[in-house]
Amino acid sequence: MEVQTKKQQLRDYIIANIEKLEMQGRNGMDRLSFPDFELFPFDYLEYAEAEMAGIETNDNKKINCIAHLKRAIECELDSFLYAMSLSKFIKPDNFPTKMEWLGAMGIFTPRSLQRLNTIRNRIEHDYTIPNIQDIELYFDLASTFIHTLEGFLLLIDNNQVLFWADSEKNFEETVFSVSYDYKKALLEYRIGHEKQPEILKFEPSNKDEFLFAFRSYLLLCRSASDLVDEAYVIKKIQN
Repeated sequence: MEVQTKKQQLRDYIIANIEKLEMQGRNGMDRLSFPDFELFPFDYLEYAEAEMAGIETNDNKKINCIAHLKRAIECELDSFLYAMSLSKFIKPDNFPTKMEWLGAMGIFTPRSLQRLNTIRNRIEHDYTIPNIQDIELYFDLASTFIHTLEGFLLLIDNNQVLFWADSEKNFEETVFSVSYDYKKALLEYRIGHEKQPEILKFEPSNKDEFLFAFRSYLLLCRSASDLVDEAYVIKKIQN
């Protein structure tokens, strides 16, 4: 008999049960921690926007604008990974791998990431003066990237612990819960009766299972906040 992996257990349980369960509560626990940067992503966005004035005829402004946008994106990305305690699992200068993790978490669609990487590579690695259309697209992509990650950080901050129960049961009989210990980068799912649950733990050392569990966690956070319904969660987990 084939033994199910934790990833398969979690996937099958959510698909089979999430629509039968009732949200019981959530907890923000401790506030997230962030790196002690002197400048923040929105600072760099403001610097980039300031360079946009008169940029059409000024090559220096074009190059400065791109540099600020690059820093804005990387600062936001590094802030997110730091807050999730994931920085130590990815090489500091490995931008593609960092973006790969975000994609696997379901934070960005593959198409959005591809557009961002394509414009970034064309602008930053060809040693040419970027045209206005590329700069404007890069600015829009950078702004969207930063606002999206900020939104997920707020979502996680308010939903570090989530728990559900059968609709006719009370809080003490919770049958499904998830918690994220951001200090340890540890996701813990509790499946079954509260008095004797099966505990599934996911750590970044097992990248594939952790990223699936984190993607599921973010979907559950969105569902708990009424941003999506349970059917949407199931559809995304099945894909």
